[in-house]
Amino acid sequence: GNFASAPRRMLELGLSADAVLADLGFSSNQMDDRSRGLSFQGEGPLDMRLDPSGPVTAADLVNSVSEQELSEILRDFGEERHHRAIARKVVAVREGSPIQTTAELAEIVRSVVGSRTPSGPGGGRKTIPPATKTFQALRIAVNDELGNLDALLEAVQRAGSAMRIEGGTAARWI
Repeated sequence: GNFASAPRRMLELGLSADAVLADLGFSSNQMDDRSRGLSFQGEGPLDMRLDPSGPVTAADLVNSVSEQELSEILRDFGEERHHRAIARKVVAVREGSPIQTTAELAEIVRSVVGSRTPSGPGGGRKTIPPATKTFQALRIAVNDELGNLDALLEAVQRAGSAMRIEGGTAARWI
């Protein structure tokens, strides 16, 4: 299940914890399953839901949100520097027919940014496939990943639990 529901489930089961560790990633099994639509490496439905029962797919988003909203999703969740141009192209393409597959979306992005895009600050030499940031942004939006993280942190705080967050040599309590 979604980690945002962990505090509620723990209460239901009468469990307690001294710490919470949230796995913010997804598995390679999910990525490799073309039916999940998480990868642009092969053709698959434009889905991207980590929980297949979720209400919104990536196809729903790219085919319904405004150009401005799509641009903001790509900018905020993917740090895509070509967010406006990609959003503009997506809206233009979907006027002809809905965008349904990972390959279609990847090709749209490639047509805007080229075949490779710099990944480092200042346009360093290291490159990533051009659709990487767009797919990341849509996956985060479809699964409300940041909202779920906020919900988890709020639930832990409401429960009166102290959660220790460690990073490098620093640690803090929230």
